[in-house]
Amino acid sequence: MNNKWIKLVSVLVLGVALYLGTDHLLRPQGIEGDKTITITIDQEVIAQSFSVKTDALTLAELLEELHEDEKLTITFSGSKTDPYGRGLQGINQIKTENMAVGPQWWGYTSPNNTKCISDGFCSGVDFVEIEDGNEFIFTFKGFE
Repeated sequence: MNNKWIKLVSVLVLGVALYLGTDHLLRPQGIEGDKTITITIDQEVIAQSFSVKTDALTLAELLEELHEDEKLTITFSGSKTDPYGRGLQGINQIKTENMAVGPQWWGYTSPNNTKCISDGFCSGVDFVEIEDGNEFIFTFKGFE
């Protein structure tokens, strides 16, 4: 009976170690260095476009910088450790009060981000690595 417990615990420990290792390896590592990123907010109330210099590695880090610098008020939903990272809940005063039912949510696209193009869509902000010259277009609408 003692050997069964040792084998079971060993398998569980190995499984957890493999999961954590794989999760860490699959997280974006990012491209270091100064980058110029263009942000366009396509929403009636906020409608603006601007370029920003950053050394952020991911889109989430860039949005956090913009929030800290008081250029935008950013609200996230979820956690960095969620399978798809955090969701974008609000920009400035436009916010989805209930992420489960909407009826509108913030989404974004990029015509030139390598990850968004290769995947066919832009994933969670914590998983999108930004590159020099990237453009991100944020829209607030219902998605079907």
